[in-house]
Amino acid sequence: MTYRDSNHLKSPISSRDRTALIKGLWNLQNALPENARYEDGAYLDYYLNQCTYAPQHEEHILVTSRSDMIELAKEIMNGASRDQLVRHLSLKYPESGEEMEVDRDVQINNSIDLAVRLVSMVDIGKPCCRYLSRQPLLWKHGSRQKFINDHFDKPIELGNNVKLGAFFNGRNLERIGRFRIDWTSNLADHLRCTGDGDKVVAIFHQATFLKHQESSILPPELVNETRATLALLFPQSDRQTSEWFKKLRSKTPCLDGQVVQCGALRPDDRRIEKFRFWHDRLVLLKEAFDETKPSTIPQFWYDRRNGVQWHTFWVAILVLILTVVFGVVQSVEGALQAYKAYYPTVAKAD
Repeated sequence: MTYRDSNHLKSPISSRDRTALIKGLWNLQNALPENARYEDGAYLDYYLNQCTYAPQHEEHILVTSRSDMIELAKEIMNGASRDQLVRHLSLKYPESGEEMEVDRDVQINNSIDLAVRLVSMVDIGKPCCRYLSRQPLLWKHGSRQKFINDHFDKPIELGNNVKLGAFFNGRNLERIGRFRIDWTSNLADHLRCTGDGDKVVAIFHQATFLKHQESSILPPELVNETRATLALLFPQSDRQTSEWFKKLRSKTPCLDGQVVQCGALRPDDRRIEKFRFWHDRLVLLKEAFDETKPSTIPQFWYDRRNGVQWHTFWVAILVLILTVVFGVVQSVEGALQAYKAYYPTVAKAD
């Protein structure tokens, strides 16, 4: 593919472009320090994916330069409504009079949706060239702040009758609960259970993005609580979880390494009532985890959710093993005695 210039949305990202891009789209007062720049790799993968596949053909989008996209992103972060953004782009890109393959309003709205996705990491809008298995989030009117708040800040429907103990973490979800973790860059899918028997859980892994959301379009409470769910599932102080995640990342390098750097929650902070935005999804995930019963020996060994039951099971296994061993020993001893009775040893002649 041939790019028109280095400022094009889809052109390779140079070191200077990288700094301007992160600073603009994350609304940072200062760019990431040099020794922390490697952290933004997961987000840049997301950016390139969005710019490459969301407006798959250039005729579907109006804003095609990075500088103009950053400018549009800043308008969104400054609180411009959807109608204001439409007017802004209409004036900035006047109609040429030429017949276009795609309606101009579609191009404008696709540009706005792409900009919102880049600054919020929420899949807003309906991609023109991709199939979605879920209902798309459509921001049509009003402020983006109200739209995002209304989507995430919903009434809690499920009770507070679950306990989020230390054993409830991502490592145990996989090895004991038999969940498959679907790492996602769409915040709206975070902690959503899908698949056969709800055994697939989506987890938002863009922890570096969350870490630097000082003045983003996302509510600060939502950002902090999302980081808290990552600290809940991937506690920084748990060495085994860190080693397990390191192995995962070696197979999937695009995962954000900051997932296991979000701290660890105190017992009081692990209470389900402390969570507001992700409350119901955490309840459903924990209930599905609790309902999973071990079916293999390794799962029985690792499953220590019920300490009394675990000890009772393994004591019973130990007794069974000892019974079998002693039974085998007695059988062998009895067989030898019977053999000697039928075939007595003949003393050797002098």
